[in-house]
Amino acid sequence: MEPVESPGPRVASLAEIFRLKCIVTAERSKTRDWCDLYLLLKQKHFKPIEVLRAFERAGAPQKYDIAMMRLCSGKPGLRDEGYETLLKRAPSLETMREAFEPKKGQPSRDR
Repeated sequence: MEPVESPGPRVASLAEIFRLKCIVTAERSKTRDWCDLYLLLKQKHFKPIEVLRAFERAGAPQKYDIAMMRLCSGKPGLRDEGYETLLKRAPSLETMREAFEPKKGQPSRDR
């Protein structure tokens, strides 16, 4: 986390939340995480290459492939709480899965 000098509790920045959401997808399959990442990317707060950069910055580039497999599977974990109640017009799992599928010119750890 970036140091911040201000009174009161420390609140993570949007960039920190994005990076943490990226990293956690390598460890668990929660649709709330997927939805957060989907919306941050769709609303162009971040670029797809920044998902890979989050893993590189964390010193765990090998976990990028695991995260992408989970994101592209569209299959949440057994104890997933869901995300649909968080938004009036929540994207479908299929919409998110398709958005995470690598496109031509999108970052790949092998390129």
